[in-house]
Amino acid sequence: MAADIDALFAPAYAAFPLSVAALDAAKQDVLRRYPPVPAVTRLVVVDPTTGAAVGPPLADGAVLGGANAAAALPPGATIAAEVSGQPCTLVFEFDGVVVKQETTPPYSVGGDGAGGRLNPWAGLTPGPHRLRVTPYHAPGGRVGNAVDVSFTVAVPSPTVPPLPPPASSGGWTAFPLADGARQVFVRADGDDGNAGDTPARPVRSLARAMALVRPAGGDRVMLYAGHTFAGRIGNWRASGLPGRPAGVFAYGDDA
Repeated sequence: MAADIDALFAPAYAAFPLSVAALDAAKQDVLRRYPPVPAVTRLVVVDPTTGAAVGPPLADGAVLGGANAAAALPPGATIAAEVSGQPCTLVFEFDGVVVKQETTPPYSVGGDGAGGRLNPWAGLTPGPHRLRVTPYHAPGGRVGNAVDVSFTVAVPSPTVPPLPPPASSGGWTAFPLADGARQVFVRADGDDGNAGDTPARPVRSLARAMALVRPAGGDRVMLYAGHTFAGRIGNWRASGLPGRPAGVFAYGDDA
């Protein structure tokens, strides 16, 4: 800004017989009236829970999260901006949409709450993104140089639970139920009017059991050991997770 002011006042040095002190005073008056717009010095991914930076400063072409990223992306991660000079107004534009205007520090795309603690933000979804941060001297005032970064949030690697140890000395292995999965209990003396969701409320037929299970999510049909069931399971493409399979299982004293 000082260099810009010097260029602005260069003709005055030549045209007016003013002292250097008088011209310097005029420059300082201009700076007081029109202070320079602070510059955005860097963008940082922040864990809102701890307030700590996640990895290096955000740069063009960065990859966040995933196996090849510099650091794992915590839940609710947000992006904070740092500026030089006095407080200013920052406008955050994410994927072409203005999502936040911050007028006091700390500055972040998700804003902040009590005590200046950054809010969690849900914008860092898998895929390519573009963030543009523009500084202003005041809301709607003089604009400074915007900072643009394009980056990618990697698809997180799935967490595969370890296989469980053998459950008994008989050599059988217990497979835990997948999160959110449903078990449908079936007994020959059950009732198809039951929900089938507990051993105390079993359904009677395989047809009713198959109507209650879902094709995905790790659901199981639980047949009471020692009972005989007529009918067919049919074309059921059961799916679960490694170590937490879907399918047909036995339960009861003889299972």
